Amino acid sequence: MFDSQVYALRRKALFDQVGHPVVLFSNPDYGIPGQHEDSNFLYFTGISQPGMALVVDEAGRSILFVPRYREERVRWEGSSMAPSQDEAERYGFDEIRLSGEECSRFTVSLFDPVAMWDDFKKQIEDWCAADLLIGTVKNPFLLRFQVLFPELSKGVVFLEPVIARMRRIKSRQEIAAITRACDITALAQEAALYSILGEDPNELTVRAALEYLFTEHGAQPAFSTVVAGGKNATVLHHLAAQVPLKKEDLVIVDIGARFDGYCADITRTYPISGRFSERQRELYELVSEAQELVAEAAKPGMFLRNPDEPELSLHHLALEFFKKHNLQEYFTHGIGHYLGLDVHDVGSYAEPLIEGDVITIEPGLYLPHEGIGIRIEDDFWVVPGGAVCLSDSLPRSVDDVEELCDSVARLA
Repeated sequence: MFDSQVYALRRKALFDQVGHPVVLFSNPDYGIPGQHEDSNFLYFTGISQPGMALVVDEAGRSILFVPRYREERVRWEGSSMAPSQDEAERYGFDEIRLSGEECSRFTVSLFDPVAMWDDFKKQIEDWCAADLLIGTVKNPFLLRFQVLFPELSKGVVFLEPVIARMRRIKSRQEIAAITRACDITALAQEAALYSILGEDPNELTVRAALEYLFTEHGAQPAFSTVVAGGKNATVLHHLAAQVPLKKEDLVIVDIGARFDGYCADITRTYPISGRFSERQRELYELVSEAQELVAEAAKPGMFLRNPDEPELSLHHLALEFFKKHNLQEYFTHGIGHYLGLDVHDVGSYAEPLIEGDVITIEPGLYLPHEGIGIRIEDDFWVVPGGAVCLSDSLPRSVDDVEELCDSVARLA
């Protein structure tokens, strides 16, 4: 992630906006290897460890509450953050404190004894006694506290809209991380194509090839990999299975790397033979044209989707395009979504795009009766007057895709 000063400045900016204490929780330990941290907690701390609570107190000081683990935990789970001034300075906090009594286990679950939060709870009680507002966001730990201690909820103010606005406006560092995630994803798409054009490909072998590439470049899948050939490509979130890929079909590869916490989301549709049929080419070119049309219209003030103002809605722009070709019923999803720490990132579709947003643009057509599914998806950074494609390194026009297939086939 970034330098600790980045997170300290984010916390200050949040406190300056709300003017009262803030509490954010990390996630419980679900026992899932590689589980993704609560994105709001990650945004303000840069820390990906379960069972913690961030407090910004009434004076604007940042205090991190960490679990009191048993000493032998280090042999099972490794070391964790300690309540020392050195650790606090390293991570940019004013103080690190223990949350309460010792954890009975090596992990922090949602249903551990409440005593492990006693010291943290005392801080909340002091604020409630002083009738202070407490800003927070919904989280499993928060919901449990509200059930167990409803008296501590009287001053709670939910900050999702404020935090979403902050997270939407990406800094140059964030754009660099997303761009790197896009570059890794583009390399993984090419690795997928090597597998597709190789001997006896199936959906799972393609998935294995591209996910190896993620790992090789220090990234992880941002979401469940979609490799869908033939009629499977008409199922939007079909997950790869031991299904052979047939030469006459198309295959959708919808993937994204997570790098430095930030996600990419790029989809390409490839002819398994290396060449589009006449019908496949016709439909692919329409999807490509729809994407170009929407990308040219994307700018601050437009909406991803707004049925009340369709002339400003990128989704309705794509829908009207497909209507002209009597294909609107085969465009079965939205035109895109916000992108950032989450693949479907924070942001309201009821609000217009703003400078600093990162969005996907992903038109598609899905014709089950023809066994054809086509989607083209790229990631765009909204800037003054337009949008910049962050995933432009990966070919997407019909001719460029066939040329890429030729290049890969020669090397395979």
